[in-house]
Amino acid sequence: MLDLAANRLTELPPGFGTALVNLRALRLGGPAPGDGSYGCRNRLTCLPASVVAALALTLEELSLHDNELQGLPTLDACRQLKQLRLDRNPLRGLPSLPVSLEVLHLEGCPLPGSRDQPHALPATVLALAPAGGLLDLQLPTGEHVGTFFGEPLSGLLRQHPEQRTEPEPEPEPEPEPEPMAVHLWEPRTHRWRVGERVCVLPKRSAEHAVPSGELVSLPAEEGSPLTVRLDDAEAPLGVLASRLVPCGLRSDAAASDSGSSGLVVTAETGDLRRLCRGLTRPGDRVLEVGCSTGCCTRVICRSGPPALVVGVDTAFECVSAARELLAPEDHCEIEILKLDALVDPGALQTLAERVRPTLAVVDVGGDRALPEVVSVIDGLLQAEHRPKLIVVKSETLAAAASSQPRDGSRVRAAAEWWAAQPRTAERPREDMKLRSPLKWPKRRVDDNSPWICRFHNFDAKRGCKRHRSGGGCELDHDTCYLCLEKGHAAHECKSFS
Repeated sequence: MLDLAANRLTELPPGFGTALVNLRALRLGGPAPGDGSYGCRNRLTCLPASVVAALALTLEELSLHDNELQGLPTLDACRQLKQLRLDRNPLRGLPSLPVSLEVLHLEGCPLPGSRDQPHALPATVLALAPAGGLLDLQLPTGEHVGTFFGEPLSGLLRQHPEQRTEPEPEPEPEPEPEPMAVHLWEPRTHRWRVGERVCVLPKRSAEHAVPSGELVSLPAEEGSPLTVRLDDAEAPLGVLASRLVPCGLRSDAAASDSGSSGLVVTAETGDLRRLCRGLTRPGDRVLEVGCSTGCCTRVICRSGPPALVVGVDTAFECVSAARELLAPEDHCEIEILKLDALVDPGALQTLAERVRPTLAVVDVGGDRALPEVVSVIDGLLQAEHRPKLIVVKSETLAAAASSQPRDGSRVRAAAEWWAAQPRTAERPREDMKLRSPLKWPKRRVDDNSPWICRFHNFDAKRGCKRHRSGGGCELDHDTCYLCLEKGHAAHECKSFS
């Protein structure tokens, strides 16, 4: 017999088995828990197959309890083995065992099987039952069975017939993710929910950080602050709803099928800027279609901040104004280009291939005809490197989305709804009479006069929206842009050919 218990062994030395000639008992386990020297126990993680092969003809007792064994080499060649103690080892399974075994201890091993469920024991243990040689089988639960206890394993198996369970029904396949997600953002009617993840817009526009957190309570009165617990703060914070943007608008829309994009649609310029502030992430590559004079572009640059912002507009004066407005201190790479996405959608796709945007912002005129808005968005969706999220300001698209059934802000059957929207064919390049009012440079009668309103002069159908609604447009609506005479607009002027 060789007893090496309580020697703090973590592995056996090379050639260990070859020196053990005619050895009948090898004790490498113990002491058991509760013994004063338990801290000196061995922590073997494996038993070399060479040791088993060297002792196969003579070994009768093998004690390996209280080690760190997760597996064992096959033992069925040990034809003389009668006792095998494996208690309290993190075994994942058992190898083939010799039919000569009389004592097998498995207490505390993470193996299946108990007195009430003997059929759950490892198959190599169940294979010993017909021979009837097991005198003492200590189950993983610590219970003892066997002929010594008057309860042979074979009899236990007969007393507890195997429970044949009906095969579990195959789980229903999870619904495929929608190929497109569309949200209509109407902050004044949004129903906030406790537990909803939100972005909290900073009070000062110069602040880059946009913290996020979780809504913990709703206000008792309309207009009162909501309570938010920020991720990086312990105390909750009261925040007005006007400073909140749901994180789900980006995570849900961008979680649609990997080959598609999500849309967030709003009708108001202020809401568009709040969305850009809350949904822009650090490192984003942003393509803004319809940057105008760069006000929203500056909001995007001061959010995140993004890695790159590329803005395009159709009017030279807007491009020049945006370039003057955006300064290097906006902390990201900025490009402002002249491009007409309606006249030349191919150029927009080419630009998208170069920029590879993760976020696109589209504002081609709040009341622009729906087919034209849809065509611009289609141009972005058809690019090989399409943006994952597109934020759109459009009164007409928002009206179309509001007529569709929704779950909260999310439009149902979004892909089908989008496919049904009207499109317009590529337009030929506009002549002077059809060109956009903003393509005409600013003009006034003299240095002391107000600028002449180009929408009033050149948009015969809609005119100046502010002037028409009584909103107090400060521009000159009396003077013709072309002849500088009063009493008519440019589209009525004889010189407008």
